[in-house]
Amino acid sequence: MKKLSIIMIAAALALSAYAANTDVLKDKSNFSKVELFAEDSVFSNPQINAEVVKAYETNPDAYSDKELFPVAICYMTLHRPEKTKAMLEKYIASSPNDAKAIRTYANILAVFGDFENALPNFKKSYVLGDKESAKLIALILLQTNRIDDVKEYLPELSEFAKTDLGVLNILLSYAYRNQNNRDVELAKRSINAAQAGEMLKNSSLDTFLMALNLYMVEKGVWNANALILPARGAMLSGHWGLARSLYSEILEANPSNIDALKGKSIVEFNLGGINEASALLDKILALGDKSVINDAMELFIVSKNQGIFEKYKKNFENFDFSPKVRLAMLGFAANTEGRADMLFMALSGEGVKPLLENERIAGEIKTVLKKYESDPRSKEFLKKLSK
Repeated sequence: MKKLSIIMIAAALALSAYAANTDVLKDKSNFSKVELFAEDSVFSNPQINAEVVKAYETNPDAYSDKELFPVAICYMTLHRPEKTKAMLEKYIASSPNDAKAIRTYANILAVFGDFENALPNFKKSYVLGDKESAKLIALILLQTNRIDDVKEYLPELSEFAKTDLGVLNILLSYAYRNQNNRDVELAKRSINAAQAGEMLKNSSLDTFLMALNLYMVEKGVWNANALILPARGAMLSGHWGLARSLYSEILEANPSNIDALKGKSIVEFNLGGINEASALLDKILALGDKSVINDAMELFIVSKNQGIFEKYKKNFENFDFSPKVRLAMLGFAANTEGRADMLFMALSGEGVKPLLENERIAGEIKTVLKKYESDPRSKEFLKKLSK
């Protein structure tokens, strides 16, 4: 539903799960084994990254150039691009065929706005077999008004565009490069191959807005399934009437499209239709998607309509809410009197574990529990947290 202004929402940034083995960074003897650092998630623990940088700065002479790649990435995660650039230059001099390092270096150059030097480095990485670089080459070509040169990379881009909305946008921009002779067939082919549902999960605000703009350029190439992308762009930019029209068109073709039902429920709420939004959530629930209970809770929190809470109360009880929704529930309980029900719904079930394991969020939870210290459940939960 809407973005929520609550006291703990910023803490959601700390919920990253360290799925990869971040401990490989604790042993310097690993640093020359670049295959251990192929996954970005290895660098997902800021504390370990800071320790690596501190160890390097304490004794830089202890590191050979071939051991500097993980150090460079740790600098990058700590937002020190100048040091990242310097480390990568040393590492690449010793390992000139490391495609990932070259792509990372090109990315840093692009951050500094040095597209002219970033582009040949991306191309070198691409020639070394890093197909991911094709996306970045195409993006620079688009930004520097050399869109015609994208043609060389169309085979790779067409594959990436199936799941990457940013790349799909580049392909459509290429197809529309000649206003008087648009390549409508390329646009249709690219849109028909797009896995729109997957793109909804991993695309940024900017890419949705660009998809909306490209939809307005050539509406006829968009099928009902892919319309979910410009519809999201319309919703995120507050074009509620257009968003409603697009979601309605999708649902006319496929009444069981859950993404469209969810999107339209947000639109209806923002147009003042709380009951209409709730009715759409009911349809999703009838289709068997239990995750919509998260949306129902958010609808209650943003609307503060107690009727919505009572309607879904039985569904809320014992439901395993997502971490994001639990944070919203905790914020609501903190800012509203007499909502112990919300507090302990947020703190029940397996899904609360990531919150309790995060020191910052656990501290916020203690603060909310103290507000409700007259409730026996608060005392029990505080004992649990103290352990």
